[in-house]
Amino acid sequence: MVLAKQFVSSVRLAVKPKFISLKSLRPYLEPRNVTVQKGAEPLGISIVSGGNGGVFVSKVTAGSIAHQACLEYGDQLLEFNGINLRNANEQQARLVIGQQFDTVTILAQYNPHMFQLGNHSRSSSRMESISGQPANRDSGATSPDPLSDQDEGTVTPPSKHATPTTSPHNSFRFPGCSARRAAEPRLVRLKRIQVELGVLVCGGNLYGIFVEGLDDESPAKCPDGLLPGDLILEYNGICMKNKTKEEAYLEMLKPAETITFKVQNCVDNLPAIKESPGDGFFIRALYERVAEVEQELSFKKDDILFVEDTLPNGNFGYWTAWQLDENAQRLEKGQIPSKYMMDQEFYRRHSAADVKDDNGTGKTLSAAARRSFFRRRLKHKRSGSKDGKELMTLDGISTDSLPINEDGVSLMYQRVQRVQGSFPRPVVVLGPLVEASKDMLVKEVPDQFCRCLPEIMKASQQAIERGVKDCVFIDYKRRSGHFDVTTVASIKEIAEKDCHCLLDIAPHAIERLHSVHIYPIVIFVRYKNAKQIKEQKDPLYLRDKLSQKHSKEQYEAALKVEQEYSRFFTGVVQGGSVAFICTQIMTIVEQEQSKVLWIPEGAP
Repeated sequence: MVLAKQFVSSVRLAVKPKFISLKSLRPYLEPRNVTVQKGAEPLGISIVSGGNGGVFVSKVTAGSIAHQACLEYGDQLLEFNGINLRNANEQQARLVIGQQFDTVTILAQYNPHMFQLGNHSRSSSRMESISGQPANRDSGATSPDPLSDQDEGTVTPPSKHATPTTSPHNSFRFPGCSARRAAEPRLVRLKRIQVELGVLVCGGNLYGIFVEGLDDESPAKCPDGLLPGDLILEYNGICMKNKTKEEAYLEMLKPAETITFKVQNCVDNLPAIKESPGDGFFIRALYERVAEVEQELSFKKDDILFVEDTLPNGNFGYWTAWQLDENAQRLEKGQIPSKYMMDQEFYRRHSAADVKDDNGTGKTLSAAARRSFFRRRLKHKRSGSKDGKELMTLDGISTDSLPINEDGVSLMYQRVQRVQGSFPRPVVVLGPLVEASKDMLVKEVPDQFCRCLPEIMKASQQAIERGVKDCVFIDYKRRSGHFDVTTVASIKEIAEKDCHCLLDIAPHAIERLHSVHIYPIVIFVRYKNAKQIKEQKDPLYLRDKLSQKHSKEQYEAALKVEQEYSRFFTGVVQGGSVAFICTQIMTIVEQEQSKVLWIPEGAP
């Protein structure tokens, strides 16, 4: 493969791109995932738009992160950290790629044919930094491109000139990025004279929080105050990076006598920012909702939603979201109650009697915030917002059934992140008679399932526990004179053989798998009672008849596992014969392997 890539590189240097043989590049035509540890360091690529939409790598700096990750000239960037770039133009892609991420996952496809067919542009904006720092154009000189560093050592065939295009079918809309140099950050200090600052914001967690406009009575509307197009970097010492519009607005509602903004004016980007949803994150719904009016969105418990706006049209109290299918494709768009709105309703119903004012009168925990909530709502109705729709009511939602965390706070939505994985996921089967089921899977379908045999280790208890703490071992069992240890390396070795690894670990060890970025398919076998377990027979896999005592012990142990570890269960199968259980396990494994995997945001 290395020799082949060297050969391809030499062809690209010696021959014009339009004469590259697609037949010789066949292995590169399949989409592939590229994961890099980036941080603040630039990727080391330049991009241009294709004539029919999409963005392509037009230059790779030798020795850069992109070069080490095998990104190449002609690669089309299909997705960047899960964001669809298939129809994005160059400017749109730049604003997405310019975000600061510690880890970046790129879905790329070597596609020089479409790249050359498009009249792509080597426009002035190509020389901007995709690290988010535009090049200096005011002096008339071209600043160095931190992406490209220098032209020496790069594989960059000549390209044609044209104007980047935007596809009307773009599934994600990305704002453009200005080629002018950004102004220096500045501090704006104000004295608060009213509850609301009169600052209208746009953007969101994807692009940053921008000042869209100022009310006439706003204290920020002064010679040394805020300006339209200001990117809010900090507010009273709080970093506003990655804040949603709703979070930024709530932060600015907090009482304070004096206020300090740290801002940077990027007014050239404001028109594009205003026209695009600036928020973007995934959530798992932890309750079920049935829409009552046309613009609302119905969803079921555990559905995955993509939130694209937390303050739609300046209105507060609901989010604009998309319902996603199992492949993370968008199905339907609508409005859902915001987390803040749901929290307020939860507190109003459950905490009104717990908090008393000085006169002993019942009062909710967040009366001031609720006043701001409704004042904001009425204000936008008077000012004639774009839609003028009423905020949704929660009267039809039973908050009694909403999940509550250990701190007594209701959990309506859980922020989640998408996990990219190409290897077969390990399988953990819990419940009665699971050993017989695993034996049958290994014997009947050896090309799909393989047992992860523990390694025999003669070591001290302290050494084994240190290996668990260091995330080298997942679980262990003490034997006479040695330990049976399940290691991370053995699990990954089986996965690399394109086989599902059947793990023999305790339920509490599942969290250790998560800590090393291994997400097993956990299946629980549920029997109706101990009698059903005792009745099971199989001449090959259950030769010894279970006693009544043993059946009862297995049933009671299974009940305890379900009670304590059901949060880890991917699926539950109904108990029965060994063959029946194996059929259900294979069905669940096949379904789960094809699904997009979502884990809580911030989880290891």
